[in-house]
Amino acid sequence: MFFAEHFDVRLANEHELKFNGTMRVTKIGRTTGKTVGLLSRENESISIPNRNVDGGFCEFEDCYSIENCNSSSLFFDLGDSGSGVFLLDNFGNSNKALGIAFATGCEKTYVCKLKEIVKQFNLSVSSDEEPMDES
Repeated sequence: MFFAEHFDVRLANEHELKFNGTMRVTKIGRTTGKTVGLLSRENESISIPNRNVDGGFCEFEDCYSIENCNSSSLFFDLGDSGSGVFLLDNFGNSNKALGIAFATGCEKTYVCKLKEIVKQFNLSVSSDEEPMDES
């Protein structure tokens, strides 16, 4: 039997986000490992070719974009898709979940808003332990 540590997930509050190039974020990706970037914009859109439909595209709207902190290191690269992106506090600790990184283009990383994922899948986070149905 596997036991995991329980913790509360804190989502980023949109009212505290700064889109002026000073708010730092972090993620740990399979390809790039732990990286730090700068929250750039909200309400970004990106079109990604749909491999299952010849000539088709998938449109993603209302995303965050992240910029590299410097030109010598990438925040995101192929293989990092699905990495959680977290805000960094003034001490360099990741303290609130922002979203999930899924694409790159025009030297930006695109991040789906976690609050929208939680809403669409009707998810909830609870710190109370509930018995697991093992039937």
